[in-house]
Amino acid sequence: MFDTKYGKIGVMICYDAGFPETARVLTLKGAELIFMPSAWRIQDWDMWNLNIPQRALENTLYVAGVNRFGHEDDLYMFGNSKVADWRGRIIAESKEEKEEIVYAEIDLDQLTKARLDIHYLKDRRPDSYKLLSEYTEY
Repeated sequence: MFDTKYGKIGVMICYDAGFPETARVLTLKGAELIFMPSAWRIQDWDMWNLNIPQRALENTLYVAGVNRFGHEDDLYMFGNSKVADWRGRIIAESKEEKEEIVYAEIDLDQLTKARLDIHYLKDRRPDSYKLLSEYTEY
């Protein structure tokens, strides 16, 4: 967790996008933005497009997913970096299959108001989550 002049920033890396628990822990530690440098392959394009806004929505925060563009051996990464707001809306996005810089404005006052109105964090039931921390063979 990084406390910066731009807000509290948590970091998830690439494959972490598929684990809602990681984003939730960062949120509970105070993250207002999750920065996610990644190298997602073209085969996983659909998951990339779902995971970024979903992590933002379920945690009432901003998520900046930065995906690599280009070839490495037999892998092809498609770019398509994006920023999702606390409602899961994409507020900035690069084109697919192109290297670009993406800019987005993040309103932390609006985020604070949203967290008071949307109770995803307040209405959690941690007492019922014990199973989440247990090992599974799958």
